[in-house]
Amino acid sequence: MGERLGLLNLHEQIAPLVDEGKINLSNAYALSKLPKEEQANFLDNAMTMTPQEFAPTVMGRKKELDKAKRTGKDPAASEYVAVPYMRKLVELKAENESPVIGPVLCRENNLTTAEEGFAMAMKYALHMDPTSISVARAKHDAHKADVEQKRKEAADARAKKRADDATTKAARLKVEADALATAGSTPETVAEALAAFDAANTKS
Repeated sequence: MGERLGLLNLHEQIAPLVDEGKINLSNAYALSKLPKEEQANFLDNAMTMTPQEFAPTVMGRKKELDKAKRTGKDPAASEYVAVPYMRKLVELKAENESPVIGPVLCRENNLTTAEEGFAMAMKYALHMDPTSISVARAKHDAHKADVEQKRKEAADARAKKRADDATTKAARLKVEADALATAGSTPETVAEALAAFDAANTKS
């Protein structure tokens, strides 16, 4: 019940994605633990990551936010932090039956002892080997760049709309002033001029 109530904390534009099945419930519960202004930053991950991967990622960010709140500091921008989570059993079985990734990891990291090999195997199982971390960081950085680009585009669109609205308002005021300055103008003729202006701008 508590988790379902937590879904009420989802941003109003994100909540419908849960109903549409684009975000699974486990990821939705995790996402709801973040402030609404932070949720958009993790939206793509919520839609693509497994719960085993997504929940620790969100909890890591939540800890950062809680710490910043306790210390009275502004939270730092969300950065990539490697989070351990188990690989699917089918992946581990496949690697155990036909080692492919293990030998590559050992060669690339110059591992020479059984202890080093075993440690790397544990890291691989938890997505904490260098290759997995590199891939995850690249995905995080790409997502972050995409979010920033969308924010910039949205900000540019808002700025353009404000500019267009200001231009339209100024033009409307001129129409009104010209109508008032016309000989024999009446409130009705002024209203007609403004109505014509509004209709023309609505069509455009």
